[in-house]
Amino acid sequence: MMVRLTAALISALNDGRDLATIETLTVPNRYFHEISGIDACEKLSRLDISGNSITNLESISMCTNLKWLSVAGNGLTSLKGVETLSKLTVLNASRNALTSVSEILNLVELRALILNNNEITRVTRFDNLVKLNTIVLSHNPIRELGKSLNKQLELTKLSVSHCKIQVLGASLKRCVALEELRLAHNQLSDLPKEIERNGRLRILDLGNNNLQNWQSLQVLKSLHSLSNLNLRGSPICSVPDYEQELKNLVPTLQILDGHPLVPGKVRRKYGEEKTSKASDEPVAKANLTTITNQTKAKKMKPTEVKPKEQESRAQKEMQDEDSPGKSFVELIQTYPIETKKASDTHQDSGVIAVIEAKKAPVGVWKRKRGIEALTLLKEPEIGTGGPSSWDTPNVTVEAPVVKQLSASYSRWALKKK
Repeated sequence: MMVRLTAALISALNDGRDLATIETLTVPNRYFHEISGIDACEKLSRLDISGNSITNLESISMCTNLKWLSVAGNGLTSLKGVETLSKLTVLNASRNALTSVSEILNLVELRALILNNNEITRVTRFDNLVKLNTIVLSHNPIRELGKSLNKQLELTKLSVSHCKIQVLGASLKRCVALEELRLAHNQLSDLPKEIERNGRLRILDLGNNNLQNWQSLQVLKSLHSLSNLNLRGSPICSVPDYEQELKNLVPTLQILDGHPLVPGKVRRKYGEEKTSKASDEPVAKANLTTITNQTKAKKMKPTEVKPKEQESRAQKEMQDEDSPGKSFVELIQTYPIETKKASDTHQDSGVIAVIEAKKAPVGVWKRKRGIEALTLLKEPEIGTGGPSSWDTPNVTVEAPVVKQLSASYSRWALKKK
């Protein structure tokens, strides 16, 4: 049975409003096979038709005011119909059956392009899409990037994990603004010297590749902003003194293989740590006993926090924020953000909002630029320290909800009650 999204149904879904006044239409997972009458929505700027069974987009070609479009999880083999959407800034066409995206090559306002889980074998040159700052091409049978990204000087996030890339070459040398690069689950055996051009890289995921020796990673010492590195699943992880060698190679590292690095400690296995100096162990035990006795002897006020509890809380907060499975959207959901003035929040090309983090507690490392989120996308963004949640097929996440700080304690309010 064919289910059609008609003009009458669009109006009904919007409480009978005139189609010409509708600006947002969200109809995911409704089993629609076809769209008709949507061209009457003259002011439509945001459209979500993901998770349906739509195979043709020509009906939306007249919606020229569209700025945000998600057609993820349909049965599309072509993007014919989007070439007229000249105002489009965000396009999510993931989880379809696309082999080419030539229809988007003149959408010069595009900032974010999500194409994971398709059948793309060759990346077309995006020379006209100079405003792109986020590209997700993971889970495609791509063997090389070639010169497809030669004009992407504003690109900050790129994911090409779970592909078939064997050699990077000079494909990223012009992406000088790149801060987050996902190359996990490919067939890389070394990193090219040209990677040193990407001096702003903070997050680099090279997990499950064929990296076997330190010679293949020597270029990492040129990345002075690198703080989060993942090599998990690569042969080099079994090399003796693996962690210490990486610390020497990249002194700026804060997170390795999804685990925060603690000064003076080296992990034997994931989750197991040992002190670098054996002589420190008796001292640590003595200090622990002293703190325990003092805690028992002294009655603490309700508002005070025990030293050990404060330390463990700080470590847990660090692990939660940078845990392998968490996306930036999930971080926004769990971390309370104080209401800020409009002047305190700026836009990365209108798509990626950068929220400056407050000063962190002692011992907790925070990213200098704060927590980043693609607030216009319902799909979770690339996370930190592990597999990108965008790289996982069939992911459905509700729109982010930012927790507000609870009201301060007031004794006068209690008296009134």
